[in-house]
Amino acid sequence: MTPAPPPGRLKRALIDVFGMDLRSLALMRALLGLLMVIDLGVRLTTVRVFASDWGAMPREAVMKHVPRVWSVSLYMGVGEWQLSAALMLIAAAASAMYALGWHTRRSGPIAWLLLIMLHTRAGLVLSAGDIVLRVVMFWALFLPTWARFSVDALRAGPGAPPPARSVFGVASAAFGLQLAFIYLFTAVLKSGRAWADGSAVYYALSIDYFAKQPFCELMLSGPTAGAVIGDAAVSALHRIGIPLDPKVPLTSAVFTYSTLVWEYVGPLLLYVPLRFATVRTAVVAAFMLLHVGFHLGLDIGIFPFVCMAAWVGLLPGGLWDRLGWADAPAGDRRPRPLAWTHHWAVNGAAFGLLLLVFNWNLSTLQKHFPKAPSVPHEVRWIGNVLRLDQKWDMFAPFPLKDDGWWRMPGTTMGGRHVDVWSGGEPEWVPVDTSDGHTPALHPADPGLELSRAKPADVRATFPDQRWRKYMRNLWQKENKSMRLYLGKHLCRAWNETHSGKDRLRELRMVYMKELTPKPGEAQGPVTPTVVWTHDCTAVPKPDETQGA
Repeated sequence: MTPAPPPGRLKRALIDVFGMDLRSLALMRALLGLLMVIDLGVRLTTVRVFASDWGAMPREAVMKHVPRVWSVSLYMGVGEWQLSAALMLIAAAASAMYALGWHTRRSGPIAWLLLIMLHTRAGLVLSAGDIVLRVVMFWALFLPTWARFSVDALRAGPGAPPPARSVFGVASAAFGLQLAFIYLFTAVLKSGRAWADGSAVYYALSIDYFAKQPFCELMLSGPTAGAVIGDAAVSALHRIGIPLDPKVPLTSAVFTYSTLVWEYVGPLLLYVPLRFATVRTAVVAAFMLLHVGFHLGLDIGIFPFVCMAAWVGLLPGGLWDRLGWADAPAGDRRPRPLAWTHHWAVNGAAFGLLLLVFNWNLSTLQKHFPKAPSVPHEVRWIGNVLRLDQKWDMFAPFPLKDDGWWRMPGTTMGGRHVDVWSGGEPEWVPVDTSDGHTPALHPADPGLELSRAKPADVRATFPDQRWRKYMRNLWQKENKSMRLYLGKHLCRAWNETHSGKDRLRELRMVYMKELTPKPGEAQGPVTPTVVWTHDCTAVPKPDETQGA
C-alpha cells in the first residue's frame, strides 16, 4: 500500500480534536459492554416487578402513562416475566460479545436495539445514566470499535492490513460533541438560586434516599463559608453578582461553584489543539474525578460509571504511547493509515442526526430562553424512534429540596397490622399534632398515629436504585395514575406468600415528606401524606384516582 502523505498542521489539529484513538475506543467498547451486562444482571432481579404484567408496571399502565410509544419494543409484546427475562438474557449475551469485540458489527446494534426497547418498556425506573448509555452506544455504532483489542481483530490474522491508529470523521466528532452537550446543557439548565448562592451541593447531599453516609455528613460538617472568608468578602462577592449564602458549609460552596464552572469550561477545553495530548488527558481525568466524587457521595445508579467509560473513548493516543501500549506490534513499521468511517451517505446521515441532537438540546432551554428553537415536528419522530431524546436536567434548575421515606401500613384478613413496605410491623405512637401535621391514624384506634421517626439509613429502605427512582416518580402528582398498579402488585406479592387470615385486606401508601432546611436552620417537622389507599379484596376501576 502507498503511504499517505503526512497531514498538514490544520488537518493534524482537526484529527487530534475530533478524532479518536482506536486503543481508547477499544477500551471504551469493553467497558460499555461490561456495564450493560452488569446492568442487565441487576435488572433481572426485578424483571417480574418492572417488566411483566404481574408487576407494578404492566403494559396497560405503560401505554396509559406514555400514550404514544414511538419506539417499537419487543418487551411491549410480552406480558410474562419469563419472556422479558429471556430478552434480557439475549441482550446480555449481545453485550458480552460487544465487550469482547466478537462479531462487533452485529452484537453492538443488537445490544443497542434491545437497550432502547427496554427503556421504552421501563421508563419510570430510568435515570440520567440510562440516557447517557443509550446515546453513547448509538454514536459508537458508527465507529470501528472492533479495530483493536478485540476478538474480531485477532481473527483478522497476520496477513491483514496494518491497523489504523485513529478514526476521524463525522461520527468521531459527533461522539465528542454529544459528551460535551451533556455538561454544557446541564450547566445552562442549572439556573436556580441554589447554584448561584453556593448551596446546591448542600441540598443534593441532603437527599436522604441518594446520600451515602457518613461521607455526606462529613461534607456538610465544618465551618460555614461566611465564617471562613468573613463578612467583607461575602459582601464583595455580592457586589460582583455572586450571591454567596454565608450560612452554607464551605465545602458545599466550593464544590457547587467548581462543578458549575467546570461544566461550562471543561467541554470547551476538549477542543484546545495546543499541547493536545496533555490538555486532553487532563480534561478527561478531571471529568472522571468529578464522577468519582458523585459516586462517593450519592447513590445515582450507573450514571458515574457510564460517563467515565465514555470519557475513556476520548483519551488521546499520546497517553498510551507514554504508557508503553504501542499502536502496532513490535517490529511492524508499516505506515499507520487513518480510519475514515463509512460512505459519504452514512456520514451525511450522521451529520443530520448530530444537528437533530443539537437542536433537541437547544429546545430544552425554552423555559429559560423562550426564543430557543423547537425540534421540527417533521423530524422529531426520528429522535423518538432512535431514542436520541434527551434533557440533561440533573439537579437542575436546582437540587430537590425535599425527600422522604415510605411507610405502607396494611391490615390482614385476621386484623393483624403489617408494614407491607418493610415486611415488619408498623410503629404506632400517641397522636401529637403540636407541630401542625395531619397524622396518618391507626385504622382502629384514633388515638394512635403512624410513627414519623426517620430510619437510620433512608437509602437502605429501598431494594435498589431502580426502586428509589420508581418510588420518587410515584410520589409526583403527574404519575399518580401509576399508584393503582403498585397497589395491585403489592397485594398480589403479599398474598402469593400468605394464606388464610394472613392474606392482605387493605393497605395505605404513606410518604413521610421531609423538607430540607435552609443552611443554618433547624429541621422542620415530617409530614405524612397518604398518597393511595388500596382495597386488596376489590378490583378498582382502571381510571380510579385517590390520594395526593
